[in-house]
Parts: sequence; structure tokens; C-alpha cells
Amino acid sequence: NAALTNTLPANLSLAGVTARPGVTYTNNGNVLIFNLGFMTNGQTAVVTITATALSLGPAANVGVVGDSLVDSNFANNTAQVVTAVVGPDMALGMTGSPSSVPVGQTVTYTLNVTNLGPVAATGVAITNTLSAGLSLEGVSVPLGTTYSASHNVIIFNLGSMTNGQNAAVSVIATTLTVGKATNSAVVGDSLVDTSPANNSAKVATTITAAPTLFSGL
Repeated sequence: NAALTNTLPANLSLAGVTARPGVTYTNNGNVLIFNLGFMTNGQTAVVTITATALSLGPAANVGVVGDSLVDSNFANNTAQVVTAVVGPDMALGMTGSPSSVPVGQTVTYTLNVTNLGPVAATGVAITNTLSAGLSLEGVSVPLGTTYSASHNVIIFNLGSMTNGQNAAVSVIATTLTVGKATNSAVVGDSLVDTSPANNSAKVATTITAAPTLFSGL
């Protein structure tokens, strides 16, 4: 009886198995043992293993075949395939205009996110947080983008972004108190980002006293 032992690396998780009728298998963590049964001279058996990548880096999948008899050539009983697991590089930039604004006026923060590749990203979301001294006035988003707001935290759901794609959203805030206020944001996605260092951005705004109006008689 022939048996195939397949070992997935730690950065892969089993997602599914396809095999011909009659083939059974057991799964112990990332080790799968397929019972191929009796195989005639020249017969071929194929199993397909689908896995989900968990972290970046090389992923080496190893398979070893054996049977209940002594094999005449152990040299060809093992096969290995190394897959490079890569993720998207999401980059976030931000501008604030104007940089200085009186109390009671508005400031607009524009957030630009770009997928620098090399692969597409899914589940892209920006979390934007307005600091004390600012109050959410409104947002501007591209068609198809949804968002939710809770107090001064706004979450923009951008969905999928292809390699090289760019998207921009705007946050409009009213200034409340004199001093420095900061708008900060971070972008993430459902995959592992290759460069987390460029996933966040923040802009400081100077809030000045409102001008005093004098009226003379």
C-alpha cells in the first residue's frame, strides 16, 4: 500500500484537499498522510493541497512517498516546492489645509493611500482619529467607499486595491480650542503588509484665537 506524507511549513495553513475517489487522508496539524492504496505498475495518483499564507517569506512544502514494501530507489521518494509568500505594500500620506486656522473654522485633511504592490490588496481600510480640539464636520469619499464614524474615529472601507492603485478620502473637522491639534491615520488590509513603516501618517494643525471684531460709532 502506498502512502504520501505531506508537510506544510509553519507559515502556511491548510485550506483544502482534492484527491481521487478511494484516497483517504489524516491531518495532524500541518502534516497530512494520504493512503493511496494499491498501485499497479505505471499507475499515477494525484492529490492537490490548497493552503493559505500566514506570514511573509519562503514556504517549503515537502512530500514523501512510501509503501509497505522495500523501495528500490529511495532517491526519488521526496519532493519539495518552495513558494515565496509576498504581500502588498500599502503606503499612506496625509495633508492638512490650512495649517493654521482660527477657533470655529474648519480644516480639511486629505488622506492618500497607494498599493505599492507587488500584489493586489483586499479588505483595505483606513482608521482616522481626530485629536482633542477637533470635531468631525464631514467626509468626502470616492464612489463605492463606505465609512463609519464614532465620535472622532472614522473608519473608511476601501475594499480591494490592485497593484499601483491609489485612493483618496478627506476628513473635514471644526476647530474647538486654541492650541495644537493632530489628525492621525493608519491603513491596513487583510493580507500581511511587506512594509508597515509607511502605513501611518499624521498632520498637526495650529488653532489660533478667533479674531475679535470691533465696532465703532
